[in-house]
Amino acid sequence: MAKRWHKCISSIAAHGTPGNCPSCKSEDTDYVYVICSEHNSFLHMWCNACGRGEQVCGRGKPPEGWKTMTGDEYAAWKYEGGSR
Repeated sequence: MAKRWHKCISSIAAHGTPGNCPSCKSEDTDYVYVICSEHNSFLHMWCNACGRGEQVCGRGKPPEGWKTMTGDEYAAWKYEGGSR
């Protein structure tokens, strides 16, 4: 993972938002924690302004209060034009 997105993970944990995009500095960012199975998940963060983003693979459950989707919900959302 690009180190520049590390601050965004910390910002989600502290404030519930990724904060500024590390590429273009826009505040128009978002995230979702995708739970594919009990042991397979990932965090998807992106910038709506420049289209850049990062996915971080993980295992287990997301921290309490984080936005989540199932793998099927995520696939449908991406197909319908979700994040870039």
